[in-house]
Amino acid sequence: MGAVLMVAGGTANSSAASFEELPANTVAVVSHLPVSVGRITKAEFQRALAQGAAMDSRGPTPKPGDEGYEALKDAALEERLDSVWIQGQAAEMGISVTPRQVATELAQIKQQNFKNEAAYRKYLREAHFTQGDVNERVELQLLSTQIQEKILRSAKGKSQAGTRKAFQEFIDAYGERWRARTICAPDYLLDRCSNGPEPSAQRLLALGAPRGEPADFAELDLMRPFLGREVSRMR
Repeated sequence: MGAVLMVAGGTANSSAASFEELPANTVAVVSHLPVSVGRITKAEFQRALAQGAAMDSRGPTPKPGDEGYEALKDAALEERLDSVWIQGQAAEMGISVTPRQVATELAQIKQQNFKNEAAYRKYLREAHFTQGDVNERVELQLLSTQIQEKILRSAKGKSQAGTRKAFQEFIDAYGERWRARTICAPDYLLDRCSNGPEPSAQRLLALGAPRGEPADFAELDLMRPFLGREVSRMR
């Protein structure tokens, strides 16, 4: 998996480092993960910012001080943290997907959403996506689905109330655990960062609160990285 992110105290299981310890050109770091997963670089953030601007049909990517920049900046970092948190959660649950699974799922998405390969390529250009960006989102979709399925299996045989409780316990632990492991640079503070503003109780729930019956786990905000969100807005 590569080197594990070193944080304050020098071990992989230490709490998140302080922002003074962040590497250069780093927007955020999530501890307990390999560096390649847990570090969000400024380049990755800028790409997410450009993609967010494309999704909102803003034209050129706004710069600091421009109208709408702050909201877009927060959304871009939220998107990158979603990716890191879900990958970390899946790893801790022993969940993984193969390149073949990603390719199969992507083929289905393309068939359902695009008339032909040319339309798909046009979407990539307009959305400022590389094929790697798409593959990542498809992988996140598959990981999220497997997470929900594992929670459902653990709740098998329970009443509806018991199933809902199992989901809620997972949601509470998920938001609190990954927030505690996340440190952000001063110019990029969110309430999802351990060194950011304290989230309200409602906000903590919003990190993964269900908007339907427990079985409809796909409605959790945990699932936000679904590629379909972007595709539906670009068609």
